[in-house]
Amino acid sequence: CLKTLSEEHRQVLVLREIDGMAYDEMAEVLGVPRGTVESRLFRARAELKKKLTTMAGEQNKPFGYRVDTLGPGNAPRLLYRVYASDGHEELVRGAVFNELDVRALRHDLVALGNDPLVSNRAGGVPQTIIAPSLLFDELEVKRADTSKEKLPEYPAPELKK
Repeated sequence: CLKTLSEEHRQVLVLREIDGMAYDEMAEVLGVPRGTVESRLFRARAELKKKLTTMAGEQNKPFGYRVDTLGPGNAPRLLYRVYASDGHEELVRGAVFNELDVRALRHDLVALGNDPLVSNRAGGVPQTIIAPSLLFDELEVKRADTSKEKLPEYPAPELKK
């Protein structure tokens, strides 16, 4: 999806989301005012969201998922369900990816970014993992804790005058 964005939009997304630059730094690098950076970033995110909803609609899916940040073990910290019908987003809590393995990398990978993320992990044997952004055609999301199918229901408190 990034390849289909205009150069201006792609630049601000890469600088902000991948390189983690602040708005003022981005403005200095691009040689434009801060307001222009904010505007371009807003439009770039909106364009990506539109592309996601279009892709989901073309595949007759009610929604797609957008991962904002990943946590340990590639579990999504911020995962949003983006509905194809109107593009509204809904935060998904307590979700993990199901069967994210080598088969998914071989068959469901649509694109990858030129934006290596470096993750250093301490432990018995220290590890460094370097990986780019990945775009999957299909990836199953499941509930992290299956022991609780539903959130508990609590009665409303009594109202006192």
